Amino acid sequence: GQRKLLDGLEFMAAHLQSTPAPGPVGHGFTQANMTSGQTYWMTDLNENFRLFGLDTCNQTAGPDGAVPQDQFDWLKGQLEQAQAQKKMAIILSHHNSSTLENGAEPVIGGQPLIHADEFISMLQQYPCMVAWLNGHTHINTITAHPKSGGGGFWEITSASCVDYPQQQQLVEFVDN
Repeated sequence: GQRKLLDGLEFMAAHLQSTPAPGPVGHGFTQANMTSGQTYWMTDLNENFRLFGLDTCNQTAGPDGAVPQDQFDWLKGQLEQAQAQKKMAIILSHHNSSTLENGAEPVIGGQPLIHADEFISMLQQYPCMVAWLNGHTHINTITAHPKSGGGGFWEITSASCVDYPQQQQLVEFVDN
């Protein structure tokens, strides 16, 4: 009896009701997200790392995802800031590069959809971009996205914690 589907605002509100520990309260969402309805966010993990949570779900149709143009433009501007501030960037999303191909139109607001090739190409422009953590396929994989001439980032796709055997993943970054 207590289970129900949440809409976007209810989902964000539930995160804002979280406890400070282990935290952070909101897990990236803020009151500004509730006010604007913006379902993607940015937060500093610490003085070195900046996290970006994306909403890659298409509310129109289909299981695969895409990045709406406004979110793509926002992320590009945020990565420019992270680069200037010498912060390492980590992207978090539900969909991975093999499932970022939803072409169902129109998305909310009728925006163009950005798919995997264009998205990866944009991410490779920023040396501060180190990792893209995602899921959707329930298969643990790590994919290098090298940039021509050096650099690039790692795409880390993780299975769900409900998949057998139940496992938790820890991502560590080491300055070598």
